[in-house]
Amino acid sequence: MPCDWSNGKECQFANLHHLKLIEYAGSTYCPYHLPLDAPQKAASPDHQAIIGERADLCGVQFPSRTYTFQNRNANSVTLMNDCHFAPGVVLQLFLGTYEIRRARFHGEVKFENRGRNKVLLTGSRFVGPLQIQALVQPSISRDWTAANWEIDSVDFEEVVDLSSATFGESLRLSDTTFAAPVEFEGCKLPQQTVAHDVRFVDRAIDQDSEGSYRYARLALAEHRNRDLEGVLYAAEKRSQRRGMKWWWPSLWVSTVYDVASRYGQDYVRALVVFLGIQVAAYVGYGAYFQRWDSSVVVFTFAQLVKPFELFSVRTATATSGMSDLFAFSAPGPALLFGSALHSILSLSMVAIFLLAVRWRFRRE
Repeated sequence: MPCDWSNGKECQFANLHHLKLIEYAGSTYCPYHLPLDAPQKAASPDHQAIIGERADLCGVQFPSRTYTFQNRNANSVTLMNDCHFAPGVVLQLFLGTYEIRRARFHGEVKFENRGRNKVLLTGSRFVGPLQIQALVQPSISRDWTAANWEIDSVDFEEVVDLSSATFGESLRLSDTTFAAPVEFEGCKLPQQTVAHDVRFVDRAIDQDSEGSYRYARLALAEHRNRDLEGVLYAAEKRSQRRGMKWWWPSLWVSTVYDVASRYGQDYVRALVVFLGIQVAAYVGYGAYFQRWDSSVVVFTFAQLVKPFELFSVRTATATSGMSDLFAFSAPGPALLFGSALHSILSLSMVAIFLLAVRWRFRRE
């Protein structure tokens, strides 16, 4: 009877004849693919024994302990796809490439870089805290650096500690969600740091995290990494807002800037909001005048090019050729208030749009 670890896929340990298959939850497993919650897992052989003997560790369920991947060849590739890691696992990575796809880390985990390596982390989930650490080699007093890390479609549900991490050549983040604070202070970020669709949500936005995001932002500013600097600037300011009182004007100004353009990162959103204000103003003016013809469009546009003009109007004939809109000698309070609000919001959105364009395309 074969090991059923992956719906009929052949077990890479089938040639180890000394292994006894174990039945659990209606399926049969070898000791290495046996799920972590199986009672028999505690009596399974030491999983360190299979590391280094073979490159394919896909589907292995690693109990809590320290595992050393002491590859001697920089071109070696270790596959750990579909693996599960118990809380308390420590992975000591030496040379080579480590491909970790669709993995599940069920608790606290630590990556220790003990050689220049490349880690491909894709489609995985971290339920507990993560720490990435670069250790010092005493003989030459230097940090071991992770040459390349690529993190794609990964969810981090707890704290990510990068305070003692050193990324030597490149760090790529794509479609990644941080749901808890990220500790950047002390982290060495490389020039080739690239990020696309990185999100800081829930507990990641905390007033105590403001300094950590500022540290990373300033480091990226030195590298002229405008995109990721903007992402971290937004995380910094959102964290700062958590410590503000609701009646502080700076809180409301910061919130508007965030909603309108994600702190200058999204000029398209700023443009959409600006156009939305014009549509809403047109509807409001149309309801006020009880008409929906071109004269209302012209009046709406007039509040942009000549803001607050209505406050100087005394008679209907003095209103920029739009006297047919008024059945009275001067605009009423409701129209004055509405037009002033329309002008203020519109001018504010123009300013935010220009700031966002400048942020996106500014060159040092």
